[in-house]
Amino acid sequence: MEKARNPFLFMGGNMRTAVVHVGKYLDGLDRICNHNCLFCMERMEPDGSNQILPSVDRIKASLERYRRERGSLNRLYIAGGEPTMRDDLGAIFHAAKRICNSVILSTNCDFESSQWLTQLLKASEVDEVTTSVHGSHSAIHDKITGTPDSFSRTMNSIVELCEAGIKVNVNCVICKENIDDMPRILATIQALPGIRRLVFTHFCFRGFAFYHRDLLFSALDCKEVISKTLDMANEAGFPVLFRDFPFCVDERLTDRQERVEDVDIIFLGEQSMEISRSEGAPKLEREECRKCKHGSLCPKFLLSNYGEGFQ
Repeated sequence: MEKARNPFLFMGGNMRTAVVHVGKYLDGLDRICNHNCLFCMERMEPDGSNQILPSVDRIKASLERYRRERGSLNRLYIAGGEPTMRDDLGAIFHAAKRICNSVILSTNCDFESSQWLTQLLKASEVDEVTTSVHGSHSAIHDKITGTPDSFSRTMNSIVELCEAGIKVNVNCVICKENIDDMPRILATIQALPGIRRLVFTHFCFRGFAFYHRDLLFSALDCKEVISKTLDMANEAGFPVLFRDFPFCVDERLTDRQERVEDVDIIFLGEQSMEISRSEGAPKLEREECRKCKHGSLCPKFLLSNYGEGFQ
């Protein structure tokens, strides 16, 4: 079966993408972040470890080593925790731009005003941001982020960034708290000026989510609301993608699936750098999945979300 193109990268061929986490603590268990998201996929413990963050020199050396060992790089995501909590973000941008022209900042956009960030992005020649909105209103979004009033601040910052000419992508993690809100979330994001795309990401049972099993849901039980969201996206011609939703929910998901194959994750240790590659190929352990015509192209590999391997 022919391998599907990767709309996540907005490019075809052998393009290389990497993510470097500049806001993670050195032990890899916690992050510096102003949110306390219930679904956090990287945080493993409820309390902070207060380890030292990687310095700019450490980040720069790791990126240079990556370029030497892996060659050309097409897109580089600067992620955290929350990278904007670092005072040296401009220097990190400079180091990133030395090895890759296309640098994207991943941020929650939770600012009283984003004017400072707009100025920093423009000065650093970084013109793209990926942010998160997890509800159509504050009651849902603020509960999921664990941060009061974060919805209003994030939405205002998104508008400011868009009006300044910054490309903005929005991600929304779907869990039991907001699954029924999907159509309204789409309408809310669609009404914003200049959003490049919206991605609905299926809740993943790992990291901090271990402490919030009540957020688990089955997409197979939510076909109606997912189909309604697809109807709205198709009618408006809005760039909406879905990550890790099984195709058997709605056949139209095959044309709107965000794939993350061929993405290198750069882990920064105190004396070492590790590179891992995200695995896009699922394990077809369910009988119905092995028989499905979509085979390994379907993302139904988060077995804990669908009853397999979940105790």
